[in-house]
Amino acid sequence: MKYQSKEQLIIEFKKLLLENQINQREVAQRLNITPQALTKILNKQNFSFEDMQKLLSAINYQMLIDFIPR
Repeated sequence: MKYQSKEQLIIEFKKLLLENQINQREVAQRLNITPQALTKILNKQNFSFEDMQKLLSAINYQMLIDFIPR
């Protein structure tokens, strides 16, 4: 996947949830946070790769970052 925006990362994360039949409430439980706190993370302006890493970890995925020449 070519990174374009934080929104794209969130969409890809939600696709993983659908593919694995996991809902956001389950992710929140796995992170020991409320569903509302998860929503805040997903909607925050400064969503980071660290945030993404935590979310992916909760569903047993990891993020791989690769740099390639143009």
